[in-house]
Amino acid sequence: MTKQGAFIHEIEEQKQLQINGVTDQVLAHLRATNMENRVNGSARSPITSTDQNGNTVVPVTNLSTGTQTNVVIQMNNGNVTRVVQ
Repeated sequence: MTKQGAFIHEIEEQKQLQINGVTDQVLAHLRATNMENRVNGSARSPITSTDQNGNTVVPVTNLSTGTQTNVVIQMNNGNVTRVVQ
């Protein structure tokens, strides 16, 4: 995951909802994830899980090496406080 990928994800998601008229937020999110993957050169699953501490865990596969890592997103009151790769 990169800052650039996160940025394009948000832009694409809002484009889908506001310009393209997509009414299904899940579909907009999936399309945005595909765009993010293209920017990052990775395959980030749109399916996440929650660890024992309540953090969001996102599996990411590097397409050039095939290695998979879990990115952990720590939150506090709805705000991202830390991202650990």
